Amino acid sequence: MHPQLRKFKAGESFILEGPSSIRVVSGEVNSLGVKMLPGQGIVIPEFKSLPFLVEKDCELELRVTGESSLKFSEEYLPKDWVELSEKLASVDRRFTVVVLGDLDSGKSTLTTFLANVLLQRGLKVAVIDADTGQKDLGAPGTIGMKILDKPTPILSGCPEDSAFFVGSTSPAGLIDRSIAGVLVLVNKALKAGVDAVLIDTTGWVYGREARELKTVMINALTPEFIVAIQRRGELESLLRSLVTTSSEIIRVSAPKNVRARSRSERKAIRSRVFRKYLKGGKRITLSMRDIAIQYSFLGSGGELDEEKADLFQRILGGTIIYGEEFEDFLLLVLDERSPIDTSMLFKLRETVANKALRVLRRSDFKNVLCGLLDKEGCFIGLGILEDVDFKLRKLNIYTSVEERKIAAVQIGSMKVNREGMEEGWIGSWRF
Repeated sequence: MHPQLRKFKAGESFILEGPSSIRVVSGEVNSLGVKMLPGQGIVIPEFKSLPFLVEKDCELELRVTGESSLKFSEEYLPKDWVELSEKLASVDRRFTVVVLGDLDSGKSTLTTFLANVLLQRGLKVAVIDADTGQKDLGAPGTIGMKILDKPTPILSGCPEDSAFFVGSTSPAGLIDRSIAGVLVLVNKALKAGVDAVLIDTTGWVYGREARELKTVMINALTPEFIVAIQRRGELESLLRSLVTTSSEIIRVSAPKNVRARSRSERKAIRSRVFRKYLKGGKRITLSMRDIAIQYSFLGSGGELDEEKADLFQRILGGTIIYGEEFEDFLLLVLDERSPIDTSMLFKLRETVANKALRVLRRSDFKNVLCGLLDKEGCFIGLGILEDVDFKLRKLNIYTSVEERKIAAVQIGSMKVNREGMEEGWIGSWRF
């Protein structure tokens, strides 16, 4: 990208799409509440865009991939966003804000703008990114939290202070972890003495589970403010279920020029972030006897005796290569050639009575996304469970985290390889 110098008049607003960069030569511009003076600038990553307002006549050095990367706009930010920021800045007590909105509605942009305004008014601000799929803070599959020390137009450039591993880029089927993660991080932020907590939620707003996630989370948090970004009243069904809460519901409009990301772009963004968190990794071996394993029955039961293994093999019509059993569960791992027939599984369930049952193949343990915790139970990084040595009861994990720091492994629900490419999901008989 070759640099180009362009002059702009005070009051003009425009959107710059990445990959691109901007540097102020003279004058003054503003992006999401952050003023940029001569000599200052910012790099905008691929698939990201930022709005700018020219506050003083200026000359800017731009590096863009094409003319389409720079778009003039009639609107810098929606007027009600600015009004909302003023309202929150005048609050004289500690408060929590939950930001709701559909996909590509501007939730992250609004959260960033509000955080910057509050910071500049002297408040101590924490941002919690509860969107496990499209992250600004933290790795995909996690909920991230950052206590900001300075305003920034792009939160993705800030390393998170704390994170909670959910184990999937979608909260579907995992709403308990998603809610718990937000509560844990809000509690950490409040203990750190913040004045305001801003929670950027997922764009998953349709369907029973989506509604339950948002409703239960809000009931558990009882935030002072719920901000709903809407285009055509798409959140009203959800909001009606919240009118009995003590929270103040504030409706704001979506920006007119939000760029919608395609599914492939979202996946590419996640892969890039996965690579970042796995950079410099190496393969390590952890004994199931020496660490805790969470989100899984693996490693928490006794090895299956031969008599029961023979019985279960006759029922399933396959070869069991590993098994664990405890009072409340049975875990069986079959070789790759063994069928997993639903009728046989029902027959096996009848045999083991009230035990929870998990039947998997060895391949289900290949390239599984993991969260790694230290002795304090704090998230310290991602890992890829590449395979399990069932005979020696050892996990082979690829990670950039130092082996000596790992006290627990949390098993995720999706598969990712060393290059950060997603490889699908664990089967319905999850472990």
